[in-house]
Amino acid sequence: MAEFYKGFAFERDVKGRLTIEGNTVPVFTGDDKTLAASARAYIDGSVELRARERQTAEHLRTLRSGKKVWNQWRLEHPEVHPMLAAHDFTEGDAGLVLDGYDFSYTNFTQARLRSMSLQGANFHQAILAKADLAGSHLEKSTSAAPISMKRASKGHGSAERTCRACSWRGRT
Repeated sequence: MAEFYKGFAFERDVKGRLTIEGNTVPVFTGDDKTLAASARAYIDGSVELRARERQTAEHLRTLRSGKKVWNQWRLEHPEVHPMLAAHDFTEGDAGLVLDGYDFSYTNFTQARLRSMSLQGANFHQAILAKADLAGSHLEKSTSAAPISMKRASKGHGSAERTCRACSWRGRT
């Protein structure tokens, strides 16, 4: 089963090798406990993490410019998959209202979106693995599959729809 760290997914492949985001990492040998430690060390020192951090900062600047700017940017750049993985919206962005935003293809892996207003937002093909949406308002939001957060105790929020893409369940 995949584990997550700083928005990256890692796991052991069928041959017992460490994979991060589906790519084999040749540095791992050992048990599951050392797998996690190896993955975290590899991710912490990776150029991919630095690239994600720069990309996230850029995408957050656009997001904070408002719904009109964000949605226009999404229309003009459909090839971009916004990177907001592991961002904690409950820290500096707690008052941000994200109603009606186009989050199609956005990576929200391990993002903390607790109690955010996301009404009418578009989550088509968004990655919500391990995202914390507890208490978030998702009324009239859309996705390729209905969004659900029934496992609120697992940090997935409080909605009553199901995302077939990641088996995430909840109540809207």
